[in-house]
Amino acid sequence: AGTAAGNGIGGAWHAVVYGGKIPRIPVPPAAKVSRIDTGFVLTNAQGFTLYSFARDSSKPACRGECLEVWPPLLAPALALPVGEWSPVDRPDGLRQWAWRGRLLY
Repeated sequence: AGTAAGNGIGGAWHAVVYGGKIPRIPVPPAAKVSRIDTGFVLTNAQGFTLYSFARDSSKPACRGECLEVWPPLLAPALALPVGEWSPVDRPDGLRQWAWRGRLLY
C-alpha cells in the first residue's frame, strides 16, 4: 500500500500515477487518490495502488490465475459511471471498474 512498486512489471502492468498537485477527479466509493513519493496514484479503498494491464482489449486478458495475483477493482451490480469511471461487465461474470476505458486491478 502507498507505493507504485509494481509499475512496469512485465512491461504490461501500469500504475495510474499523477505528478504535481493533487488531481481533482471524481472517484467511485471503491477508489481514492493517494499520495506517494513521486506524486499521486489511484488506489482501492484500502490504499492499494490500482494498475491497468496493457494486454487487455475489448475482452479482459487477465483471467483465471492472473486474477488471483491482480484482483480486479470490483464494481457493484447497480454502479453507474462516475466522471471518467465506468463499470464493465466481464465475460467471466465479474463487474469491474474501468478508468478512461482501462480496466483496473
